[in-house]
Amino acid sequence: MITAECINCGACEMDCPVRAIAPANNQYVIDENLCIDCEGYFPVARCKLVCPVNACAPERIKYLAKAGTMAKKGARPVVFRNGGEPAGEMIPS
Repeated sequence: MITAECINCGACEMDCPVRAIAPANNQYVIDENLCIDCEGYFPVARCKLVCPVNACAPERIKYLAKAGTMAKKGARPVVFRNGGEPAGEMIPS
């Protein structure tokens, strides 16, 4: 997934080896059905390496764990579905 920190720069789109990243209304999105976390291509996901604001989080489970920790500290993280619309679900704590 690409988090709300995305600045819509497009740096990640061309570096994806399986073209799983595309522009949407307000930010880029990762197609979870295509994304392979660069497994078999690179040791670390390319989008994560090239993103200037660390908005690419192809490892969704790790991101949700981090967001859960932030929520426990008082932050109100927002999870976006592909397409940039808020999912409307609370992050499990």
